[in-house]
Amino acid sequence: MAAHYTFNFANRSGSILITADSCFDDSLRVGNFTAAGYTYTVAQICENPGLNFKVYPNPTKDELNIYASGIENGDYTISITNMLGKKINSYEVNVTDKHLEKKISMQQLVSGIYLVTIQSESTKKTFKVEKL
Repeated sequence: MAAHYTFNFANRSGSILITADSCFDDSLRVGNFTAAGYTYTVAQICENPGLNFKVYPNPTKDELNIYASGIENGDYTISITNMLGKKINSYEVNVTDKHLEKKISMQQLVSGIYLVTIQSESTKKTFKVEKL
C-alpha cells in the first residue's frame, strides 16, 4: 500500500511517497522526511479502503445493528464494554462470505456510553456507542 503526497511549506515544496508494507486496520504510522533541507514529521492513518464498518443507530435505545463488508472470512468476536472496562457481553460470529451482519439487543443496558469492539485474529475495530 502506497500513497503519494505533495506538500507546500513556506514557499518550499516537497514530494513524498509513503509506503506501508502492512497495515493493521486504523494504525497510526509516523515517519520523518527531508525536503529542501528541512525535516518534517508525517502522521498517516493507515486504513484498508476495502473494509467498511457500520454500527447504527447511534445513539440507540433498543437495538444495535453491526455491519461489516470486505472483511476476511473467519471467526470474529463482538464485545460490549462499559467505560469502566467491564465486559458486558460478547458474541461469537463466523464470517464465510466476507461480510458480517449482527443485531444486538441493548434494552437490558442502562443509559450511558459503551465500547463495541469487532475483533478477529487480524482485525480490530472499536466504536463508541451511546445507549439512551
